[in-house]
Formats: sequence, C-alpha cells, structure tokens
Amino acid sequence: MFRGAGGAGSAVFFTGLLSFLLRAVPGDRVGRVMSVWYASFNVGIIAGEPFGGVLAHWLGPASTLWVYAGACFVAAAVFSRTIPVVRDDERPRARPTGLRHLRFDRPFVAVLVANGAYAWMIAGVYSTLIPLFGHEIVHLSPVGIGIGLAIASVTEFAVLFPAGSATDRIGRKPVIVPSYALLAAALVLWPLASTPARYMVALGIFGLITGYSGVPQAPMLSDLTTEVTQRSAVAAFRFVGDLGFVLGPLVAGLSADRLGCGPAFALSAVPVLVALVLLLSIPETLRALPKTGEAPGL
Repeated sequence: MFRGAGGAGSAVFFTGLLSFLLRAVPGDRVGRVMSVWYASFNVGIIAGEPFGGVLAHWLGPASTLWVYAGACFVAAAVFSRTIPVVRDDERPRARPTGLRHLRFDRPFVAVLVANGAYAWMIAGVYSTLIPLFGHEIVHLSPVGIGIGLAIASVTEFAVLFPAGSATDRIGRKPVIVPSYALLAAALVLWPLASTPARYMVALGIFGLITGYSGVPQAPMLSDLTTEVTQRSAVAAFRFVGDLGFVLGPLVAGLSADRLGCGPAFALSAVPVLVALVLLLSIPETLRALPKTGEAPGL
C-alpha cells in the first residue's frame, strides 16, 4: 500500500514538472533544459547510492527512507517558494483536452515508443541484466558491480549537456537516431564484456550512449504539442515510459532465466530497434510545429 502511494505521488509530480518545463521553456532551449534536468537525477543517483549505503550501515535501512522523505519535504518547500502561483489571468485560455482528443499519428507514436523503449532499457538492462551479468558471468562482487554502474553514471553525466545542446542546435533526429542505433548494437554485443576490464570499459561507453539517447524524447514531445494538447500528451508520454519501466525487468529476468544472459540482452534490443524504425520514418520535429494553435499531429 505504501509503495503504491509512493508510485502515485511520483506519477503526479513527474508529470507536473515535465508539463511545467515544456510550457515554460522556449522550444529552441528544451534540449539543454532537459539535459540539465536529467543531470540532476544523475547527481541524486551518484550521491544517493553511497550516502544511502552509509546511512543503512550506521542507522539501519529504514533511515534511508526517513532521509528521502525529509528531502521530499525540502524540495516541496523550495519549489513552492521559487515558482510563483499562477494567477487566473495567466492560466491557459485553451481548455485542456483528454487522451481521446489526441491524434496518435506516426510522429507522436514514434516519440511514445522511443520513450517506452528507453525506460525499458533503463529498468530491464541497467537495473537488471547488467548487474546480473556482472555477478553470474564476470563474477564481480556487489562492490565491483557498483563501481561499474558508477562509471556509467559519470560518463552519462559528462555528455548530457552536450547532448542537449546538440539536440537544440542540429535537430532531434540527428541525435536520437544514431544513439538508438548504437544502443541496440551495444546491447547485442554486451556478452563480449565477459572480463572485469571489459565490463568496466563497456559500462563507460554505455553511459556515453545512454547520455545522448535519453535527451531528445522530451524535446520532440514539446515540438509536437500545443497549449491545448500538452497536458494530455505528457500523461501519455509518462504512461508509456512507466509501461516500459515495468515490463523491462519482467521480460529481462524471465528471458535471462530461460535463455541465458546473451539472448536476454538481444531481446532487450528489440524495443530499441522498433523505436529506431519509427524514428527513421518521421520528419525532423524541431521547429516543425508552432507552440500555440492547432497541431496537425495532435
């Protein structure tokens, strides 16, 4: 019950934050802003894992939950003091629409699938298959696996802002298409990282790829939405991402158990390849549609 309540709160605040950013940030800066936003998640992950481990060792596992709860209250207080309350005359004049009013054409579906495939990869590969491979095939200790994941987080963090800048400067497709192709190739070739040295190097390279492949989705969503459709589109974007986040570990764990780690990595590349095919079939979205008015795609 508590886990469900936490998930509901996460869905609300994530959707609200993303809607706010897409509404407040000019279209030509969305990539850079999204890269900084995702970098803040990485800072939390990089700092939170060792800090949480120290807390759990000293004060017990429950202490990490209390500290996280306190951090949520602090974040809420900072947000409420920093972001002004929207006045009635500043509220959007257009009436928000529901999901039934969205037109799920190819560009919009491609963005949704790309987001779901990336979330699938994060939960199914980063959080499931890579640690499992490190333990069973490379025979690393939990500390060794943690070091490898930290390397990936650091390399991803290093390229997030350049990825956002490139997304705004040269376009969404020139960033997401090559990065998704490299991501699929990395998943298929991952079984070659069967020694500790290869495992660490592979994770460093993998972080570079995921840094570029995780930024363009939200800017593409911003390109394809208007004041009327944005909230419903963000809800759909979040839903498909959560669906990938749930299904990824289930499919990864089952396939690794039944087929082995190698086929499991190859199977995890399938959603990425499907997204890549869809992305190749759509035009560049940057500055393709206005930020207000009627959107042909939605």
